[in-house]
Amino acid sequence: MRKGTRASLLIVAAVATVATACDRGGTPPAGQDQPPPPTVTTTTPETRTRGQDDGAVEVARALRTAAGALPNGRAFDLEQETRNGERVWEVKVASEGREFTLDVSADGTQVVSRDEDNDPDDDVQKVAQTQVDAATAAESAAERERGRVTDVDLDTLGDGTLVWEVDLVRQDGARIEVKIDARTGDVTQNR
Repeated sequence: MRKGTRASLLIVAAVATVATACDRGGTPPAGQDQPPPPTVTTTTPETRTRGQDDGAVEVARALRTAAGALPNGRAFDLEQETRNGERVWEVKVASEGREFTLDVSADGTQVVSRDEDNDPDDDVQKVAQTQVDAATAAESAAERERGRVTDVDLDTLGDGTLVWEVDLVRQDGARIEVKIDARTGDVTQNR
């Protein structure tokens, strides 16, 4: 192949590459108008799934917010409380061998208070053995039972299985507890 032909082929390839990049949203060559940016819709793990009510989303968000507020934080207990007339989620979190209690806003987005417990619960060690976090367990239970989560707790069954106990209220007012294996995510029992 002659030098001139090879150079021409390289130029054609470069022009084709630039044109393809422009068609795919790349930067067009200088002097050309920029196309409008594409509209992008994203979803997050907090996106409502079939059967979940908004309470499950708030609970999962509160658990993740509390865990994220501390180094290596792992939430292991959640209850709904009222503080100074305001509804909050009280979340216990293990962080580097220590236990903290955090109050998280009702919508699950902000930590409003934090206290360290000087006498950590044995759940601080247990939560390190889990493969499924409390937020995922709460979401799973709410989707399965189509209920509003009111409480999440880590417990050990008689056979040694580590489970998340998720208390829910169904739309008909019935209360139910779902136990989810903290290592596999499987539902171990409902009652």
